[in-house]
Amino acid sequence: VARHLDRALAVARRPTAARLPSTDQGLPTSLTVVGAAQEQAAQAVPLRLTGSLRLLGTAGSVSGPTVTATPDGGTFEGTLGGSTPGNGNAAVTFTAQSAGAGTLALDLTAVGALNAQELAPPSGFSSWAGWAAAGPPLGERRQALDLLVAVAATGARQSSYSPYLGADLTGTGSTTFRYAFAPPPTELAGRPALQPKWGAIALAGLALLLLLLNGALLWRRA
Repeated sequence: VARHLDRALAVARRPTAARLPSTDQGLPTSLTVVGAAQEQAAQAVPLRLTGSLRLLGTAGSVSGPTVTATPDGGTFEGTLGGSTPGNGNAAVTFTAQSAGAGTLALDLTAVGALNAQELAPPSGFSSWAGWAAAGPPLGERRQALDLLVAVAATGARQSSYSPYLGADLTGTGSTTFRYAFAPPPTELAGRPALQPKWGAIALAGLALLLLLLNGALLWRRA
């Protein structure tokens, strides 16, 4: 368990767009345990966010998890969601406060990741191997096994949607999401309002009247 958790921790500390460890790649498909138990839980994939949200043409601020304030808004650099069951379903809110009318410029990239904070070994150990060598109590060993199962579930969930949304490549396929505001639609140039030209209208009316009189005279002669 410790060896696989150390590998997961290394992946969490250096997030990339590669697929996460799962039973298809990097994690064991089975483990021998004593006193096996069953647990049902919802599982979500944490996302590593990088990018920025800027306010153009006005003053303001951007705040929220993983946000670092900048003079024109904020930058994103961090992981949202957790590997432990039930910790990845909470809603996350970002707030943009603007002093006036302006434009929001969003440039955000998100990739599936593991949460390094949750994968840190207990009791201040720098590695899971060091934790295991110290002879941890039964309670901590059970928690470590639960954490490994949660990591495997996270990797399996990412692998299931990665080929569907991204590249269908065995073992190395991944999905990267990029978000940005679409440019405003181009407004069609409106035609200028037409103004009546009364002189031309009067001449057209006179021509129509003469045409009718001429037609009447021709009908009489016939």
